[in-house]
Amino acid sequence: MLTSLPPPQRIVVLRYRFIGDTVLMLPFLEALRKQYPQAVIDVVVSPNSGEILTHCPWINSLIFYCKKSENAPEKSTKNTVYIKGFQALVKHLKIQHYDWAFVLKRSLSSAVIPFLAGIPVRIGFNTEYRSVLLTHPLPYPERGHEVEAFLSVLSGVGIPTPQTPKLSAWIDDLTDCTVTNRFAPYAEGAIHIGLHAVASNPAKSWVTHRWQKLLGLLIERFEAQGVAPETVFFHAFGTKSDGSAYVPMLESLPPHWQRQWVDWCGQTDLLETQALLKRMILLVGVDSGLLHLATAIGTPIVGLYGALSVERWGVWKHTHATHELVDHQLLYLGLGCQPCELKKPCHNSFQCLGSLSEHLVLAAIQRIVCVNA
Repeated sequence: MLTSLPPPQRIVVLRYRFIGDTVLMLPFLEALRKQYPQAVIDVVVSPNSGEILTHCPWINSLIFYCKKSENAPEKSTKNTVYIKGFQALVKHLKIQHYDWAFVLKRSLSSAVIPFLAGIPVRIGFNTEYRSVLLTHPLPYPERGHEVEAFLSVLSGVGIPTPQTPKLSAWIDDLTDCTVTNRFAPYAEGAIHIGLHAVASNPAKSWVTHRWQKLLGLLIERFEAQGVAPETVFFHAFGTKSDGSAYVPMLESLPPHWQRQWVDWCGQTDLLETQALLKRMILLVGVDSGLLHLATAIGTPIVGLYGALSVERWGVWKHTHATHELVDHQLLYLGLGCQPCELKKPCHNSFQCLGSLSEHLVLAAIQRIVCVNA
């Protein structure tokens, strides 16, 4: 138990890479700060995801870490450091003289980093033969959500965890003002539906023709209700490279509905994206970090899940952004091969998503927003 040791003065947490992992780490950081209010707590994150922690009140500094070959800012500020390369990160952590390191990543290399940096107490999951590198190796839970898995690292060494962990989001006034101005041309619309069709792994993406059919069904419902097109907007979210995936969807819309399409791909940073998601009545999307960004801000989700476990990776329903439990709709067919976690070749053409019909998705949307004929 760590509670028998002197309280740490300096702590570093390593969980770099994906957006979703960064969001799901938030209850861990909140609990850690509550236990050690006076300690310095720094977090190693990736440039493409750590931005959402910019205004997090539970940490002191962000260490943005990427490979030498990756593009990233090289400037550093008082509370932000940019590190390129494995050896550079080890060197930086060594001179910071951290007392404890929490290694929330499960890879072998992530445990090597604090070991080489000489951090005396190293806590993390005993995956990938890392036990020899950690002073406190802990089992990675076979069941449960990733939020709970992160918190199990704390409880495993005697640190209290919350009974109801909650996500959080912090959007600064400047970002909110910027987004308000950019959103102004569409603000008169009564219904703003967010769409996220592209995942980092193509195997997690829903097929294009089903997106086209879903949009057609939605438009049919709206028109049957007498809803004017100018009061509905479809907002496409993603990176700049994701934009091409939306072109067939836009082209499938009737001409008078194409004016209601808003393309945000590659036009916003993560905080601006989260501020936009806050303005959506719901977000329909594939299993991705964007869904977790939306849930943290309190936006209802219709999530389309295939190869990965919903129990482990489905959106977390509790957030500080709202007092009520948000009515997320997570769609998962539960085929015999699910979840495969993408650890073996699929011989069924990923029917776990391909067979997920647009009618099921429409029904889930209807449970959140009234688009009944």
